[in-house]
Amino acid sequence: MVDYCLSFLNMEKADFSERISEEEFFSEPCTILSENGNFYVTAVPEILPELKNTEDFFSDESLGKIYNLSEKYLKDRGFTPDKHISIIRCFDLTGVTGEKTDAVLLEGSEEDSLFSDLPYLVSKGPVFGILKDGKVISLAGAVLKDGVYNIHIETAPSERHKGYAKACLLALCNYLYKGNARVLYECRSENTASVKTVKGVGGTEACRYVRFIGRK
Repeated sequence: MVDYCLSFLNMEKADFSERISEEEFFSEPCTILSENGNFYVTAVPEILPELKNTEDFFSDESLGKIYNLSEKYLKDRGFTPDKHISIIRCFDLTGVTGEKTDAVLLEGSEEDSLFSDLPYLVSKGPVFGILKDGKVISLAGAVLKDGVYNIHIETAPSERHKGYAKACLLALCNYLYKGNARVLYECRSENTASVKTVKGVGGTEACRYVRFIGRK
């Protein structure tokens, strides 16, 4: 699973590596991934030497320093840096199963009270949901990419903290287990509700990462 995340981030499993980051409308001068206390850093040559004496890349002080370095790099090249720095936590749900829940496999034609594009999600992979008064109020869906199912979870604001997301996720994991698929869920570290949900069904953290990005 970590190798998949590294590939997704265009990184090598090396302590420090250089990268070429610029495209016409997008630039990523630095990305950091952590696995079991080990850090893997990829950055442009202008930034990489400044990071080699860093001990904890995810401390507030280190993140602030790296953001400032990335910001200067990006602005010098006409890119606008993303303002929000967020550590992404990656959880492995491969092989997770549990008791049957009330979540049902959705067809995509159901009425919902969520913000998702339900027909689109269903076209990409299995989606399980909880219905209330004929409307989908919570769902968990999976999109297959490069041999790994990436999970999306959503619950209507008025229906949160009732266990619906966990029920949908568990039903989805039960379904995916039959196909021996690898399953990954990612969320921002500050999203404590999602972290609680994924841990609640047996997900284990594989790694975490942070990206410094600019756009035109």
